Amino acid sequence: MTHLLNTAPNPQPKPHAQLVTVLALLKSFKLIELLVIVNNLLAIIFMALSVSWQLKLVGALVIGIGLLVMYYAIRIRIDIQLFIHWDSLDKDELDVALMMFNPAHQSGRTLALRLLGSYGLFKQGAVIFAGQSILLIFLVYFSDLSLSILHH
Repeated sequence: MTHLLNTAPNPQPKPHAQLVTVLALLKSFKLIELLVIVNNLLAIIFMALSVSWQLKLVGALVIGIGLLVMYYAIRIRIDIQLFIHWDSLDKDELDVALMMFNPAHQSGRTLALRLLGSYGLFKQGAVIFAGQSILLIFLVYFSDLSLSILHH
């Protein structure tokens, strides 16, 4: 009975729980991908209808940021597939394959470090998406199209 009282709870989740949790989070990035596409389409529409070069520049920036978020989405999708097949992968062969695409790849990383890296990608992509959305709101708010709609 005393050993039950003396055992401290394990603050670290087991690797499988971490893997499942991060996979669920990474899969939710699909919503951000879809919203980025909508943001880019709206920016294209407002750029086409705007006469102001400044607003066209902001629209181009919105699209450029959207492309950056899509780059993160591609990397996250790759990580999702790798984590889905994690148990069947030879980790040394995986590192060799990843080095073919990225010579700066750090080989020998543990699952926990890889999960943290993927989580970092998720956070960075989400923050960049938030920035894109703020710029799009700025574009729409200051658009001469919205001003002309208000005057009619």
